[in-house]
Parts: sequence; C-alpha cells; structure tokens
Amino acid sequence: MTAKVSERGQMCLPAAVRRRWGIEGGGAVAVIDDGDRLILMPAERRDAIVRAFHEFVAGDEYDALVESWGDPDLLTD
Repeated sequence: MTAKVSERGQMCLPAAVRRRWGIEGGGAVAVIDDGDRLILMPAERRDAIVRAFHEFVAGDEYDALVESWGDPDLLTD
C-alpha cells in the first residue's frame, strides 16, 4: 500500500488503514524516523515503540547508532 504526499507535505492515509488503526479525521499520527525508514502509527502508541527501541538498542550502542545517522533529532523522546 502506498500514500501520496502533496506539494504541501500532506498525506492521505488509505481508508482501510484508518479503520484498522481507529484513526479518525483530524486524528494524530506519530512519525518516527529511525534513519532507514519512516514509521507511521497512531500517536498514542509512539511512546511504547520508542521505549521498546531503547530497550532493544541499549546505552552506549543507542547513542552511537543515533550519532551514525548524522541527525540527533532522529528517534528522540
């Protein structure tokens, strides 16, 4: 499934995705950029995903990974 981004940066999520995840019109969607991909999810699930990523990549390894991306804003709390 793909979604098109408009010239203004807006994106339309397919109806099936909105129904599956309970995203209503005007609902918030979290965007996580982990350096290799963009991850979209209902905003209320973002904190759990970021916590899981921190647990998977621990301590100094996490800091080194984020530094290797060249962008300190990626996957921050």
